[in-house]
Amino acid sequence: MRQARIYTCTRNPRLRLFFLAVALILRNLWVWIHHMRLAEGSGDRMTLHLRLLRFKRMLDWIVREIVAQFHDGSTPCVAQPP
Repeated sequence: MRQARIYTCTRNPRLRLFFLAVALILRNLWVWIHHMRLAEGSGDRMTLHLRLLRFKRMLDWIVREIVAQFHDGSTPCVAQPP
């Protein structure tokens, strides 16, 4: 659960629930990919090959794709506290 967790300091319960839902959806997507695409055999004789796609590698790939789609190449601006 902590692998896809978004670290935030918000106290808004709706936003925290949304972040939890995103993390669970990502984990379920990873399980589905392994079950439907990367496993060999079927039924009781199904063999999973978890080394083919680690969860962290999938998350890193998603981040790279999002950055490639939406980052404009500018330097990030970080506000410093007074």
